[in-house]
Amino acid sequence: MAAYGIEIILNRQLADCLSVPVFITDTVGNLIFYNEPAEKILGSRFEETGEMKVETWGTIFK
Repeated sequence: MAAYGIEIILNRQLADCLSVPVFITDTVGNLIFYNEPAEKILGSRFEETGEMKVETWGTIFK
C-alpha cells in the first residue's frame, strides 16, 4: 500500500464502518480502497485485488 495522508486513512476507517458501498479514489481516478458492501458490486474482495488503475476497475461495471 502506498503511503497516504491522514485524510485517506481516516476515510478508509469510516468506510469500514458503513453499510453502504464506498469507493475511495485518488485524484486521477485510481481506486485506492473499497469497503465490504462495495465488494459485492465489484465481485472481488479488496484484500484480493488491492488498489486498481482506473482503466481496470472502470471496466468492471457494465
